[in-house]
Amino acid sequence: TMRLSTLQKFSEFLTQSPPLKLRTIRRIADNTFKLDIDGTLFFADLTRGKSTIFTTNTPLIAPKIYQAPFDKSLQKYCFNAVILSATIDGYNRILRLHLQTQNTYKTLNIVLQMEFTGRNTNLILLDSKGIVLDALRHITQEQSFREVRIAKPLLPLPQPSKIPNLQEEGELFAVLAENFNTLKTQDLQAKIQKSTTRLRQKITQCEHFIATLEDKNTLESSAKEQAYFGQLLVQNLYLYPHFRGNSIELEGVKIPLPPNAYSLSQAAQMFFTHSKKLTKKAQNIYLQEQNLHDKLTFYKNLLEMIQNVTNLNDLSILNSNFLKDSILKESAKKLKQKTEPKQFES
Repeated sequence: TMRLSTLQKFSEFLTQSPPLKLRTIRRIADNTFKLDIDGTLFFADLTRGKSTIFTTNTPLIAPKIYQAPFDKSLQKYCFNAVILSATIDGYNRILRLHLQTQNTYKTLNIVLQMEFTGRNTNLILLDSKGIVLDALRHITQEQSFREVRIAKPLLPLPQPSKIPNLQEEGELFAVLAENFNTLKTQDLQAKIQKSTTRLRQKITQCEHFIATLEDKNTLESSAKEQAYFGQLLVQNLYLYPHFRGNSIELEGVKIPLPPNAYSLSQAAQMFFTHSKKLTKKAQNIYLQEQNLHDKLTFYKNLLEMIQNVTNLNDLSILNSNFLKDSILKESAKKLKQKTEPKQFES
């Protein structure tokens, strides 16, 4: 989060004679803006909870061209604007850039207000009378006592009840560069945590599937029983040509009949078909188990690597391994469809 002492130093740096010029201010992420001030690049991250100003030599490329009304307002009012002064709102973490911009017909005085204040974090354009011209976040009266709406005056934010303890942090540009490193670290840790949660869910899922995997001997025993039922029916068909019922007893064995079998002959065929599928499933149960153990090992190894990663590029490469997970999942799905017997329909 942006520190007040750093914001004060930055405002002092921006108030120069002759005045500096804000050449451009462009959005490079949903809440991040790049400011070109006399050829020096500064970045303002206005994400709630981690707002800050930073510098970096790392090229930061926008994922898309931002053309929302607010982006057009920034271009209209701020491009090639002279920075007359920069001020801080008392002990609030609010930086005001007092700009003078040349319109086609007249000179305009504009305030570009950067608010690094927790849930009030915002970037607001004001005219010389404090009327809102546009804002990154438009706030209604229902959302807050301090509405941020076009053509409405912006109420001041109350000053903190306790005066913050300002500490010397060092040279401005060194602090701004360190802010970027802090931001990168926070971003990396958040993404590592997200990936870790996903992988632990996968590991738990695999362990559950392994624990509930059917037993090969049980499947083989069921297959033999189904084949035996079918054999008994075939051998005794001539005795019961028009049999109707839910079960039949043959040679001392009670046989529950499939509900949708319209004859003993069809029931026998269904028993034989079911027996073949159970036999095949029993033969392939080892492959299913091996596949699950392979996935479990893969996830555990990936988890260990992700928890020890030190930069976003490596994390991105490791996360791409979830594509391999999709391939494994599809293979397991096909194997399951090939080997799993369909239950008798009721």
